[in-house]
Amino acid sequence: MAWKIVFQELVFGCVENKYSPIGVIGVPLDHTNTYRPGTRFAPTRIREASCNIELYSLTTGLSLENTGFKDYYDILLPPGSLDKVAKYIELGLENTIREHSGLIIILGGEHLLT
Repeated sequence: MAWKIVFQELVFGCVENKYSPIGVIGVPLDHTNTYRPGTRFAPTRIREASCNIELYSLTTGLSLENTGFKDYYDILLPPGSLDKVAKYIELGLENTIREHSGLIIILGGEHLLT
């Protein structure tokens, strides 16, 4: 199935909670770059960096430490045409939206995703 994800150990924020209202999914896309390739590595690098973020806000007094994140890992993208890849992204996101009723954060590096 197109929406299946790649298993990986690292989760966003290094605090996973499968019941969290905040979902995270990676889209390792590297198709439309005009300068240097490598945006496909962005979801993994963002997850690595997220392990060092402060989950407590001094301003609001709120903490995400107990909330955590539900990480759906990365959408598995096939090599080939951008149309085919876009369909896989669409199916992967549709599946995630069906499964997760809260906020979903998409990790990617290509501007195509925004």
